Amino acid sequence: MIDGPHIEQIRSLAHVRDGETLVVEHILFDANRARLAAAGVVEGDRIRCRTSTSSHVQIETARGALLDVERSWASFVEVSPALQS
Repeated sequence: MIDGPHIEQIRSLAHVRDGETLVVEHILFDANRARLAAAGVVEGDRIRCRTSTSSHVQIETARGALLDVERSWASFVEVSPALQS
């Protein structure tokens, strides 16, 4: 049994589809981590992709807040599918 997400399931936030519910696995780079933490998103959080455009990924946090993440920053956020509860 593996205790975490399978490696093939981890991907960049920049490559998710609308409506997907995800878990933030890792946020690369201190500046990106600080920027997202200031907006209320940290590693381990459950988020949902509301919409994805060529320039931004709009996510909904577990608290219901909406956040537009520039695609260039989203590239450095590793996510995995959230388990259905």
